[in-house]
Amino acid sequence: MLKFLYRILCGFFLGISTLAPGISGSIVAIIVGIYHDLLEAFSDPFKDLKKSMLLIIPVGFGVAISIVFFVMVFNMIFDRFEKAAYLLFAGLIAGNIPIVLAEVRKYEIRKYTLKLNNYFFLAGALLLTFAVGMLAFSDGQSLSTDAVTAGLPLIAVSGFASGAALLVPGMSFSMILILTGVYGQLIYAARTLVQLNTDHLLWLIVFVITVIAGLALASKLIKAAFVKFPAAANSAVLGFMLGSLLVLLVEGFRVIDVTFAWWHGVFAAILGLGISILFVVLLRYISNGNK
Repeated sequence: MLKFLYRILCGFFLGISTLAPGISGSIVAIIVGIYHDLLEAFSDPFKDLKKSMLLIIPVGFGVAISIVFFVMVFNMIFDRFEKAAYLLFAGLIAGNIPIVLAEVRKYEIRKYTLKLNNYFFLAGALLLTFAVGMLAFSDGQSLSTDAVTAGLPLIAVSGFASGAALLVPGMSFSMILILTGVYGQLIYAARTLVQLNTDHLLWLIVFVITVIAGLALASKLIKAAFVKFPAAANSAVLGFMLGSLLVLLVEGFRVIDVTFAWWHGVFAAILGLGISILFVVLLRYISNGNK
């Protein structure tokens, strides 16, 4: 029962991280310890259907709760305290970099060094994430809107692309939607549905279906990479995390917020680190309880 509730909590934070601009949902999945389980479930759900459903159902339920929470509450918080929100997520990522670094070191001969080719994957992933992140925020588009103007072909392409990026460590689901110009429209459509307005229901259904299709395709490729090239794959994950951290810090400090005080940023960063530690402790507790 505790594991089931924990997976709902994981889904809750996974959903928020997916919708929050600049945050990688896959990094959060790594942090809470369900990333590889999600890869297994989506790449071949029928291999062990019961096991897949025991993961997907509670995580999906948590994601659904977080979507309602985000569109009704968190989006407002992000609008009012945007700079602090960026620093909160930066703290969340920074607190878990040592965990991924430990995974990389498992495949290295010497404990405190990386092989040259793994540095290449790390640097490449870092630069790619930073470039995509900066590009996503460079056009100055509004992250909120009160209209849906994108047609079904565009939302289908956006859904497939964002779904394919969802389980790529460091890549942000929301950044893909920002690049395609539908992020604000998606938040608005979801908000209207929460308010029991079905005007954009078909639009949302097409989006969800194409996200699942992209997710299923990408999960097989990512799983193969971790099986065949674990050191390189984990090095890339570390690079994606560092790139995401840089994007959040740059964008966070660039945001103009006249109500922001330095202690807001310190508190937000410390809170993020605290949440990271809490996740690690809780995950270890559950893991030890299931041995």
